[in-house]
Amino acid sequence: MKKILSLIVATFLFVAFSHAQSTNLVSNGGFDTISDWTLSNLAYFNVKNGEPAPDVVLQGTSSLALQPLNLTAGITYTISGNYYPNIYNFGDLRIGFNSGIVYEISLPTNNATWSSFSFQYTVPPSPTHLILTLSFKGIGGCEIDNIGVYAVPEPHYISFGILILIMIIAIWYIRNTNKW
Repeated sequence: MKKILSLIVATFLFVAFSHAQSTNLVSNGGFDTISDWTLSNLAYFNVKNGEPAPDVVLQGTSSLALQPLNLTAGITYTISGNYYPNIYNFGDLRIGFNSGIVYEISLPTNNATWSSFSFQYTVPPSPTHLILTLSFKGIGGCEIDNIGVYAVPEPHYISFGILILIMIIAIWYIRNTNKW
């Protein structure tokens, strides 16, 4: 009986604390190399001593950093990253897909410190091929780094099924052996 209860408790703990670790769907989100991103309208890789630094600068009225992603319709994703506003900044960092803005950050003025953002976005039913768009709109600019798009993990139905199966076996065992 103790073995069965131990097995039930172990399975319950496994189900309660296990979750799928999703991978970053953004390629080169840390900007470690000059690849995988399309930069336009005054956006550029921040280069120091001929080597790319781990960020991209967005400046001017419509600078863009773009990367195509294959996302699944109806699935919720977490979009996250870091930004650093220029000291003399009057503008917004905008994050979106294709031509639509889904999240906007009003950047502080005279407060040049790294900050992070994170939000969730559910892909509409129709599109599956989307272009992640980070843009700056205003005077001044900002730097971006560690950009990520992660699928929000769904519940583990298989783990719950195993737990229910073990509970059914335990109940059957108890009923048939009259040991409680």
